[in-house]
Amino acid sequence: MVLNPGRKIKKVSWKKIQELVDTLSLAIANDEKRIKEYNSIYGVPRNGQIVAVLLSYKTGIPIATEYILNENTIIVDDILDSGNTLQNFVSLKNHINIKNLDTATLFYRKGSKFIPTYSIEDAKDKWILMPWEE
Repeated sequence: MVLNPGRKIKKVSWKKIQELVDTLSLAIANDEKRIKEYNSIYGVPRNGQIVAVLLSYKTGIPIATEYILNENTIIVDDILDSGNTLQNFVSLKNHINIKNLDTATLFYRKGSKFIPTYSIEDAKDKWILMPWEE
């Protein structure tokens, strides 16, 4: 793990992760603009996969495996920093058979070049240290 020495470190507990996943699952369930049901969750390797499994247990939405995405997929990651990772995944939508592709993160940074469909907590200027990274 490489830490960014220019930022203060914010350690996140498993309890906090579960709270964020709970909040994320409610945001998805209560989204009145969402006109479709998700039939798969894809977790961005590596940290997004952990979030995807937790969200799958909470929502009952199955995990997309081996990059087989269904027509209504939500791609999740732990944190949106620059926005490059999720932007790259969304750009793939034009090359594969996906009708609806949404994105979600537990943490985000204001000013990122990409805005996820769902995001829960502003990371501000902190370096987020997830419990599985310790």
